[in-house]
Amino acid sequence: MLTILSWIIYGFIVGTVAKVIFQYAFPTSKLNDITGLYTILLGAAGSYVGGLINFLLGNTPDVISTAGITMGVLGAIVALVALHYAQAKGYLD
Repeated sequence: MLTILSWIIYGFIVGTVAKVIFQYAFPTSKLNDITGLYTILLGAAGSYVGGLINFLLGNTPDVISTAGITMGVLGAIVALVALHYAQAKGYLD
């Protein structure tokens, strides 16, 4: 139970940081309006993408570490940018 709660909190923190950074890069994107559960899912998706990037680079840091959080945020930003361009091309309408 504590593990699930810690992943939810971690996902929320990573998703929130990624959203703040994304808002500066794409201030007019419709994705700036996501809240709550979507932020947590964004953080979780970012953690998976960041973990994959870390794995491909040959690194295996702990999740709750500076490298794990950084890669989670970068992965979430990659996911947001991909969604932004998919939405701009009309694939998500």
